[in-house]
Amino acid sequence: MDDDRINVHRNHVGIIVWSDVLMLFFLQDMASFKIATLQKTREDSVPYSELEAANKQYQELTEKYRDLLEKSNSMVANNEHSATLEVSE
Repeated sequence: MDDDRINVHRNHVGIIVWSDVLMLFFLQDMASFKIATLQKTREDSVPYSELEAANKQYQELTEKYRDLLEKSNSMVANNEHSATLEVSE
């Protein structure tokens, strides 16, 4: 009787171990698939050097635009100042 229970328990433990091993293989396959997909996506993306070049160009354009706005604001302020001087004369 005890031998039967031990055999049933051993078989049950064996089934659990095999199901865990199969699950680990499944998870390993899924991880490999995800890694391959990510690597393919990365290869298809824009290279870092191109992103740096675009960012540098964006920064330069932003600086030029800021300078233009400052110059424009300065001209508007000068015009307003000149207009107030003409009115007061």
